[in-house]
Amino acid sequence: MANVEKTEEENKKAQDYLEAYHLLVKGMDLIGAFMHATNKARKSTAGKQLERAYVLLRRDFLSMYDKYPELGDKKTSVINTIPRLGGAYTPEYITEWAEGRMEPDEYGNLPPYRYGGNHSYEDELATISEKAYLVGIEDIEKKPKNMRYQESYNLAQDAIRGIKAADIDKYTLTWDEDNGRVLLNGVCVLSHTYLESGSSTTAFMQEIKKQQDEGKKNFSFTFSPSGSRSTAQTISDLGITPLLRDIFFLKDTKGNYAHFRSPVKREKLLLEGVDANELYKQVDLRIVESEL
Repeated sequence: MANVEKTEEENKKAQDYLEAYHLLVKGMDLIGAFMHATNKARKSTAGKQLERAYVLLRRDFLSMYDKYPELGDKKTSVINTIPRLGGAYTPEYITEWAEGRMEPDEYGNLPPYRYGGNHSYEDELATISEKAYLVGIEDIEKKPKNMRYQESYNLAQDAIRGIKAADIDKYTLTWDEDNGRVLLNGVCVLSHTYLESGSSTTAFMQEIKKQQDEGKKNFSFTFSPSGSRSTAQTISDLGITPLLRDIFFLKDTKGNYAHFRSPVKREKLLLEGVDANELYKQVDLRIVESEL
């Protein structure tokens, strides 16, 4: 596209189109997070925060349609179809709406979402993207630096993290031998081990994997690190923070003796006195960030 200098009004419109695009994406992310969360998570404080975030973001998104009718009729927007999460809008209803269904009811009437919310969403994104391109936005995926509704957008991001974290009920520590990665809950990379022989971290995780492959979940073993490294230092080298050590290694882990467990239920950790807030901030959110 030719580099034509735009007026201040055109620049503002271009940024508003860009913002509308990202608000719509985040709104559908919120719907998806609600759909896929467990019932327990949806009823938690995190679930309520997600519902509130959706209502606020939906309000801000639809205000763009009031200002720029060329974006389309806001009544047909996928965000307008679901006015709030929860209540009458059960996960089952929203899933049916997202996937769409063609079957008429007993009176021969097709449901209003028969083409599928996901399909309509893609069409809506394409329309906004086209309008943005015509006013000079070539990279619609690039989030604007100064969003007018940044607070609502950030609240939505935090709510998605929160409800995903609320679904975590156990913790695992495993070793991806092929890639030498120490994994928390199978997704969060804590560290990489040296694959060549003689590495204390590799030898330590090899022993854990051997026991896990035999079906053991709570076991102890003796370990003699190479060189001047201690067992405690080897555990630290694996990316195990003090809180993660409390989760996976029992207090009698000392000297050349290691007592390991995995998986560990969150409920058990709370009964042992692990601080729920620190668990959320240091571990749960770290896992969620690895999945996003």
